[in-house]
Amino acid sequence: VVEQSAYTPEQLLGYEKFWDIISTEKTYYGSALKRGLAQGRAEGLEQGRAEGREQGRAEGIKETARKLKSMGLSTVDIRKATGLSEEEISEL
Repeated sequence: VVEQSAYTPEQLLGYEKFWDIISTEKTYYGSALKRGLAQGRAEGLEQGRAEGREQGRAEGIKETARKLKSMGLSTVDIRKATGLSEEEISEL
């Protein structure tokens, strides 16, 4: 405060302008950071949903293969119906 009181009016105006710029930049930075975090969360959620759907599909195919196997269908027929490999079917 003592240092500021020794400023000329032009220096004081420059000093205030400097801090206005700093404040504005901090606001922009904070806003950009918040937008970036929100966008990252949205992308992460979408990726998680996609992975969950894929895992659900895979589990559904395996469940169908289990049922077909318990009904006595051949491995070849189960492979044709589900697209699973013989190894995957034998592991069920």
